[in-house]
Amino acid sequence: MQSIAFLAAVVSLAALSGIRSGHAETRIYFSEIENFGGDLHYALPGTHVVATILDGPVQGRPMFPAIFDDRLYWSTYYPGQLRRSDLDGFDTETLASQGDTTTRAVQFYDGHVYWANEPLGAIYRAELDGSDVETVLSGYGPNESSRIFDFEIYNGRFYWVSFNTRVVNTARLDGSDFRQIDVADGATRLFAIELANDRIYLSDNVTSSSGRIISTNLLGGDVRTLVTGPYATSIDVFGDRVYYNHDTGTYPISSVPITGGSPRLEYDGSQRSWQIAVVDVTPPDATAYSAFDEPNLNAGQYMPSPMSSELGFTTTSSPSGGQNPLAGVILNGPSRRVFSHRSVNASTSFDFVDVSQLDSVRLSIDIQPQCTGYERGDLLHVYVTNGTESIDVLRAAGTEFSGDAIELLDCEYMTRYLTAIPDEWTQLSLRITTSTNSSTGAERFDFDNVRISGTAVVPEPTTLELSIALFGSVVSCVWLRLRRTL
Repeated sequence: MQSIAFLAAVVSLAALSGIRSGHAETRIYFSEIENFGGDLHYALPGTHVVATILDGPVQGRPMFPAIFDDRLYWSTYYPGQLRRSDLDGFDTETLASQGDTTTRAVQFYDGHVYWANEPLGAIYRAELDGSDVETVLSGYGPNESSRIFDFEIYNGRFYWVSFNTRVVNTARLDGSDFRQIDVADGATRLFAIELANDRIYLSDNVTSSSGRIISTNLLGGDVRTLVTGPYATSIDVFGDRVYYNHDTGTYPISSVPITGGSPRLEYDGSQRSWQIAVVDVTPPDATAYSAFDEPNLNAGQYMPSPMSSELGFTTTSSPSGGQNPLAGVILNGPSRRVFSHRSVNASTSFDFVDVSQLDSVRLSIDIQPQCTGYERGDLLHVYVTNGTESIDVLRAAGTEFSGDAIELLDCEYMTRYLTAIPDEWTQLSLRITTSTNSSTGAERFDFDNVRISGTAVVPEPTTLELSIALFGSVVSCVWLRLRRTL
């Protein structure tokens, strides 16, 4: 396997069915409003799902996310940088650094990446790997009314907005033919911009507490109001909908048809969004998995048959003095099966999985503590081992104080933890260890959707295989020459 850095990603979700094959899913990537560049997350529209995939302080306080060719790019807030990773936040790298300044919107055009530097009022272009950086537009800052706040590239032209103005600026990609488009119909302060279908989509900040999403033709006319309400700090056109956030409360994310209509809530805003980017993603197929659909209800162990699909597991447990002890498969809701530990000291071990022929191996599991108080002695420990080494996926212990590590976990929804496996591991096994002793049986941990995935390694040809291939080529050449001679 190739070398990969360890990273844990966290996803909260309401309900997901068992998964084995990679399936397309729409993700809303968004930076967090905290300090203008907190952690970077993605949400699955229409669900209570959020993944924390990049640690803000570690990754330069991400600002504007953008996706191209299965890579996630983002700009940063002081210091100004352009960075990228894979779509789950692994394999991060810095592509460009611009010192004590702020980089903003990121766009792609004609095989290049472009990004804006707001205080300097400039747009830069580079190869997708960050090489050959050049300034392609400059001189539009540092005043708030002229600096580049958000920009788009459409039909070979830049289009950008400057905060606290009602005009859209446009120029060719070499900076020539500069024009200003005055948006009619009472536009006040344009905050975000998108172009699609020969129309300009804009977030108009009418007042400090109200705004609207509008669209215009490419000349600023034919203004159509798509939705009104709190103003949006970011918009993105995806498919036949415009996605936007609300600059209020928890900063939820909604969408509206591109022609206008009733808005639809896409994400409930438990993490406050700042800038968004929407994309379809197809995760890799699972090598091994379990959604606990095959074991019997109340089963604490499962030995799969040759025809089974899910991972096997065994559990050992001992009474803790708690009420209604349990370590087995239960129903969480009308039909969803989960594996649960309640009022026991229990350890569950999943079968070892051979990953010697896989690259970029990852393990994920969904975890949910029940909403109650936890105290000293309560433990939730999930880790992965290769038999000699181990990596913690999640470790949380109760204390005598309110707000301990377990109580800080999301108890309203399942939470998915995604872990990258070190390159030298050839096998792995998931382990779950818990301890609870509630006198009412209220302390419980649920687990679901164990999933191990990776990319198949293409083996290097052996000396014998190379020799046979060379011999075959020689024979073919000789045969062709003989045929020509004859």
